[in-house]
Amino acid sequence: DPCSLYCINPDNTYAKLEPRVKDGTRCKAGSKNMCVAGICRAVGCDNVLDSEAVEDDCGVCKGDGTECKIVDKTFSTPSKLGYVKVGVIFRGCRNVLIEELSPSQNTIAITGPDEKKYYLNGKFSEELDGVHDFGGVEGVYTHPEPQKEMLVIHGPLKENIVLY
Repeated sequence: DPCSLYCINPDNTYAKLEPRVKDGTRCKAGSKNMCVAGICRAVGCDNVLDSEAVEDDCGVCKGDGTECKIVDKTFSTPSKLGYVKVGVIFRGCRNVLIEELSPSQNTIAITGPDEKKYYLNGKFSEELDGVHDFGGVEGVYTHPEPQKEMLVIHGPLKENIVLY
C-alpha cells in the first residue's frame, strides 16, 4: 500500500494515518513512479504519467544502449582486516550496481573522492537498509538476504566515489 500514509512507533506498531499521501509523492525510493489519488502510477523516463518509456543502460531515454561503455568487474581478493580499496567509480557513471555475489562477512563501504568522508558504512559500522546520499545522488542500500549487501545508484554520479 505505497500510497497510504503510515506511522510506526518505538514499539514497532504501525498505524495508518491517512488513506492516501499527497499527490506526486514517489511510490518508493529510487523510483519515478508516483502516487496520484491514492494509486501508484507509472512514470516513464520521459516524465509522462503512465508512459512505458524506459532508459537504456546508458541512461538515454528510449535509447538502444550503444551510447556508453558497460563496465562489469568482480573483486575476489582474499579478506583483510580493515577497509580495502577496491576502486574508483567515476563522475558521470550511471546504473551503478554493487553487490555481493554470496553471503559474506565483508561490508561494502563508499567514500567521497577525498577518501575521508564515508557515504556508507564508515567507522566500522554497517548501515540499515534505505536511501543514502552519495555526493548529491541517491542510492538504495539493501540486504537481499542475511550477510549479503547490494547498492544501486541510478546516477549519474556527480563526483567520483571510492569503493571499499
